[in-house]
Amino acid sequence: MEHLSNDQPKTSVDTQDPQFGPMDSAPHDDRRELAEFVQRLFKQTPRIRVIPLLILANLVMMIFLVRDGVDAIWPGRDPQNMHRQAMLLIDWGANYAPKTADGEWWRLASALFLHAGFIHFGMNMLTLYGVGAFVERFCGHVGFALLYLGTGLCGSLASVYWHDDVPSVGASGAIFGIVGVFLACAWRQRKVWPKRLRRSARMLAFQCIGLLAIFQFAPGLRDLVDNAGHLGGFFSGIVGGLIICQPVGQVTRWSRAIRNLIIVLATAGTVAVGITQYPGPMIDFPAEYQRIGEFEKDADREIQSIEDRLQAGAINGIEAAEEYKNDVLPIFETIRSRLNAPERIPASKQRLWDGLKTVFELRFLATQKRIQYLETGNDDHHFESVRLYEEANNLLRSIQPKPN
Repeated sequence: MEHLSNDQPKTSVDTQDPQFGPMDSAPHDDRRELAEFVQRLFKQTPRIRVIPLLILANLVMMIFLVRDGVDAIWPGRDPQNMHRQAMLLIDWGANYAPKTADGEWWRLASALFLHAGFIHFGMNMLTLYGVGAFVERFCGHVGFALLYLGTGLCGSLASVYWHDDVPSVGASGAIFGIVGVFLACAWRQRKVWPKRLRRSARMLAFQCIGLLAIFQFAPGLRDLVDNAGHLGGFFSGIVGGLIICQPVGQVTRWSRAIRNLIIVLATAGTVAVGITQYPGPMIDFPAEYQRIGEFEKDADREIQSIEDRLQAGAINGIEAAEEYKNDVLPIFETIRSRLNAPERIPASKQRLWDGLKTVFELRFLATQKRIQYLETGNDDHHFESVRLYEEANNLLRSIQPKPN
């Protein structure tokens, strides 16, 4: 897209351009057509006001994030530190399905003002200014702000539906939404807009399609880029552009207010439907996986203490059996109940979760057999306990994530 100056033209096109012959009349007409269009656009909206405020808000949040420990360049630079970086972004309001869908729906909006480092921030803000300046002049300050927030919310909502265990941050959903607004307006005003502007719109459309394809299919980017948010913002932006678009010079306060109201109602309706139709809360898998590991360590410490004292003769078999019942079995019961919680499991972790259920069911049964052996002295219970315990350990090794 060609850059449109923010300064209102001070002289008419006719006084600037010399007379051209027949061979030069077409480019002369293109330039004059574009200059007259820009002049009408600047008259309609002399200044941009929303974009500087958005850039400032994002910059302030970026400074706070860096101060709190988020990597200033890119949080993914250190794979060993990525979990902590992700937790910091979640604490600041990243869009994260287990928390967003658990009643923290405000994250749909807060995530739009957070960025994963200054590279991410810079790319988004440059794109916002490059395309957004024209759209704000064309749609008005209020209309632009409503479209930015509305398409950003729709992008965040699409991200929650698509990504069930990955935090998402950034203004790119809203920015793709503003690009969608621009393209929708260009299509609807294709018989009115200057030829050069229509050509810029076509080029921008091809660039967006290319970027979305790269983000989706490039192996190194697919797992890092939230394409669901991009697509949600982009398509909602197209709808918003078709609603808000009016020919330059024919905009009235009443017509703009009506279209802005429609944008508000459409955004509120879409978000409300998305929230009410979301299929139940999602379990916070990393946090729950860590809790289960801590419970397992507690159980192993209790087992080791009982067996050490039993071997040293400090307690007898009956006393050891009672301690197993009072101190070990309740821990395994707690783990089993957490593994059978009603929350949904991320699809990518379902196999691991189902495997953990089997592992701790086996460990629970192995402990029961150990108790029966201590109470009766029956060797069959002992051998069955050992077999179940080894089966649980073998299964756990087979399902645990492999280190990178």
